[in-house]
Amino acid sequence: MHWPALVVSAARSLRESSLRTALSVLGLVIGVAALVAILAMIDGMERYAREQIETTTSVQTISVAPRTSERVAGVTVAREAVPTLTPADADALDGALGETAVAVVTQQRAVGVRLDTVRTALRLVAATAGMEAWAEAEVGEGRPLGPGDS
Repeated sequence: MHWPALVVSAARSLRESSLRTALSVLGLVIGVAALVAILAMIDGMERYAREQIETTTSVQTISVAPRTSERVAGVTVAREAVPTLTPADADALDGALGETAVAVVTQQRAVGVRLDTVRTALRLVAATAGMEAWAEAEVGEGRPLGPGDS
């Protein structure tokens, strides 16, 4: 069969079974409408969630940390190359964020400490300026380090 003959045959088949054709078109319209409704509902739920987060929290924190390991065939393997953020990266991000946000680079390590005869472990955190704005951490004794400290 050639192209024109196929078109004529298809048109004849659609005319002969008009109820089947109408039901097929109705099914397509309902399917597309349902898909559009679901996507619109998901979009509305996302907007509502974002508005709730914005209105119910005063501080929003985003933490970025490199993945230092991967799971390969169920085994955790250390990555060979791990990206690091520098104070220059924090300064560039801080400039892009504007006045309403602060970018801070932190470095954390578990440290073993011996005080007289007692050995204990603690978490040591080093950070660039601005950490006190979001960390809500208090210094037990002394004062936090400032820009003039070296």
